[in-house]
Amino acid sequence: MDQQEIPWRQYSQTVELYKFYMDLMVKFNVFYYAVTGAILSFFFANPDIDDIEFALAASDHERCVRCVLCLWRNNYETATPRGV
Repeated sequence: MDQQEIPWRQYSQTVELYKFYMDLMVKFNVFYYAVTGAILSFFFANPDIDDIEFALAASDHERCVRCVLCLWRNNYETATPRGV
């Protein structure tokens, strides 16, 4: 294998990996907003329900978990040295 080919293969692999992560995050965001919208539309369609706080707590919990995971991943990536 040529020495110039190795960095290009690593670059290509990294680009493909980030494409996968971007696709995954877009799908997760669509799912999150769909669930939150479904909960809100159910609540507004049935105004006699008094416990909207509990219904929205699930989506708030999901948002907090996603925030913690993204912050942990960002902290892990910046703390890990990279060699090219």
